[in-house]
Amino acid sequence: MIKFRQLGLSAALLIITSVGFSTPSIASQSSSTALIRVEQVGGFVGPNVLTTRLPQVVLYSDGRILASTNLDGDVRRMYEGLLSKSALLSEISLFAKVTKIPAGGWGLPPVADVPSTQITLLQKGVKKVVNVYALGFTVDSVPSSTNQARSALSKAINKLVSLAGSKKYFQPTSYEVWPQAAASDPSQNSIPWPKLIAAPHDGCNKVSAKPFLMELKAAGSTPWIFPDGSVERLTWRPALPDEVACHRTS
Repeated sequence: MIKFRQLGLSAALLIITSVGFSTPSIASQSSSTALIRVEQVGGFVGPNVLTTRLPQVVLYSDGRILASTNLDGDVRRMYEGLLSKSALLSEISLFAKVTKIPAGGWGLPPVADVPSTQITLLQKGVKKVVNVYALGFTVDSVPSSTNQARSALSKAINKLVSLAGSKKYFQPTSYEVWPQAAASDPSQNSIPWPKLIAAPHDGCNKVSAKPFLMELKAAGSTPWIFPDGSVERLTWRPALPDEVACHRTS
């Protein structure tokens, strides 16, 4: 990673954004309303990573919680858990606390090409978006409150991820399919694309999950053979409950 000197700009102005607007109470919200969403944004990564990256963890108003599995392969997956109402409210309260701007700001670690952690919190009719650059790093020459706040935020995120567990996978109703690269020739383990379903084109393709459930269980990084004989690698990204496949806003 490339080191650089911190510029004389306000870190708070660079990495904090808050937006307020009226929203319904938790009780009247859709089960797919995200109350806490934590994701990585930016960073020196390839376009295929940016287009298929999943949030680190999402907590919904019905208590459902999804967390990235960090598994390798072309099929992106998330673990799924369920929180009680009291546990849900406790997490909302905790994130309201740990996303407050510390007295010395969030700081700007002297590293480049790493992502920011973006936390979106919906509480009591107010949506707050907080961006903290290079959250896993400490910051020199800042008040101790800055690094304490960064540490508290990291711990809260790790705790939320752990609450999703690691036993049950989220089963989406649809996937985004992103062609990544043409394969030189088909292998014995290649998977035939269903002839009755349109083959994916360049860019994002929405497909129903149901016809592919069995194949995706063991797809790994296996290439797919299309009806015209071409062979390509595909990345499968599940459409989350608060997303519209191929029309995501984040």
